[in-house]
This record gives sequence, C-alpha cells and structure tokens, in this order.
Amino acid sequence: MIDSSGPAASFGQPICDAHHHLFDTAKRRYALDDFRRDIAGLPVVKSVFVECGEHYHADGPTEYRPVGETSWVAGMDDGGLVAAIVGYADLSAANIADILAAHIEAGRGRFRGVRQGAAWDSAAGIAMTHVTTRPGMLNTAPYVRGVTALASAALVCDVYVYFHQLTEVARLARAVDTTIVLNHLGGILGVGDYATNRSVVMQNWRAQLATVAACSNVHLKVGGLGRPLAGTGWNVADAQPDVDDVVVYWREDVLWAIELFGASRCIFESNFPVDRQSFSYATCWQTLDRIVADFSPGERQALFHDNAVRVYRLTDDIQRTNALRNRS
Repeated sequence: MIDSSGPAASFGQPICDAHHHLFDTAKRRYALDDFRRDIAGLPVVKSVFVECGEHYHADGPTEYRPVGETSWVAGMDDGGLVAAIVGYADLSAANIADILAAHIEAGRGRFRGVRQGAAWDSAAGIAMTHVTTRPGMLNTAPYVRGVTALASAALVCDVYVYFHQLTEVARLARAVDTTIVLNHLGGILGVGDYATNRSVVMQNWRAQLATVAACSNVHLKVGGLGRPLAGTGWNVADAQPDVDDVVVYWREDVLWAIELFGASRCIFESNFPVDRQSFSYATCWQTLDRIVADFSPGERQALFHDNAVRVYRLTDDIQRTNALRNRS
C-alpha cells in the first residue's frame, strides 16, 4: 500500500526504475532489502538490475564466470520487483552466442541485455569501467559482432561511456540493428581537468549527443544526476542537496536531452546506490518529477514507466499499474 501523503502523492504514474545495482559481499552491500527500504513510499512497481561485477562464479571458463551474477540476482527476488537483468559479458568473445545462452538460462526469464563497460579516459583518477575496457573498443569488428549477436537473441545493449566517446556510440548504432540504451545522460565528466572546463565539456556533450540521437535505435537513460564523476560536489558536501538544488542544477540539460531524443526514447533511472552518495532515492525521483511537471500525462507515463517496460520487454502488472494511476 502506497502512503498517499508521502512522496508518491505527487506522482501521477507508477515508476519502473530502469537502472540500479545490487550486491552483498564482504566489501560492499546494497542488497534487495536495502533497495526496498529506499523505494518505500514511492510507486516503484518494477526495476532493472544492471551489472556491477559481483557474485561471479569462482571457477570455470573465465568468460562464463559473470553468469554467476545473473544467477544470483534471479534467485533472490521471488516477488518480481527486479523484473529484468542486464548482465556483463565480453561482447568481443568468439563464443558470445553460447555465453548469452548461459545468461538467458541463469536469468530464469529475466535476462534482457548486456552491459560491457566502455567508459575510458586517459586522465589519472578517472577509472576505466571494467578490466576489459579499452580505447575505441565499441567500433572494433569483434565488439560489433557481439552487439549483433545481442539482437539475434532479442537482447538489449546497454552502453556506458564518457561524453567525449559519444561519437563512438553513434558509429556503433549505425553499424547494427540492435537496441542500444545509453546510460547516465551520456557520461558527463566534471572532475580532474574537466572541473575547470565545464562550459567546454557541456558544449562537446551537446554536440556529440545530438549525433547519437540521430540514430533511432538508441534510447537515453536520464539519470545518474548524482554521479560523483559529474563533478557536482554533492558527494563530499557537508549536507546533501534538497530537491530544489538538484532541479536548478540539472533542469536545463535534462529538458534539452529529452527534447533531443523525444519522450518516447528516454528512460528514467536512479543509478542507486552510486547516486546515493549525493542524495536520497526520494530526491532522485522527486527531481525528475519536478523537471517534467509540465509534460503531458502520456509523456510522463512513458518516461517514468512505459518506455522501460517496452525496451526491456517487462511483464507489466496491469492491475497494480491501474490502481496506481487511479490514485492520481
């Protein structure tokens, strides 16, 4: 039961959180019960887990070990809140079709795609996304073959890059028919040398993102607004920002990006618990709610829920969704 006096009161539609992580290891924990505590009071009906490099199989062929993460996620949520899994695989592997088949089997009907981190920067202190990340890999022949294999298996390719790599995403999108989901507004950087050149960063981000948006098979995840790499400084501030602060900082860029791609190709995400370093889960969704307050009900429904359900082929709980709509 959603408390109509709480954060959900302002929402006229249910939420499908299209991007969050889960892990429960000796070094870090954000398990399903932590996620449930964060979403309490908000109309989150479905979510999409995205790989984070944990719970791999300890043995067996190296390229199959990430299947352990898929199996772990699929086995922990009998209630179906986590409705889709985007796992990790080395898309350049010669046996990628067999690796994808192993993920699909382990996912128990929830495996929907792959993210092989491609974010790379030569600057010290800006980490590469994954041990297999290498400069320019999105446009290599083995990677393109792997992304094509995703389409053959009816799977999505999630892509995380930094803003200066967006032209690589556009070239990849033009080379394949696969659905590509670009993470975190296209990976704006605001740390290191980028911290003193924000105007140049944002100019380059806009120019390159426009090239990506011209590719109709690319969808944009709108979120990651609290990523420490974005350089807001909220993750090290004495107090976290309130909704007004986050709206003021991000409104213009978020609205521009949504206009660029269109409401039908944008998907809202929390990126928790990464963004938890900057603000609360409720602040994340209230910020997005405020930014698109003037959008039509249909556009809001698409952004908060329907686009994620369509792109990741989620089984929507119609009765629950209708009940939430009736609260508005």
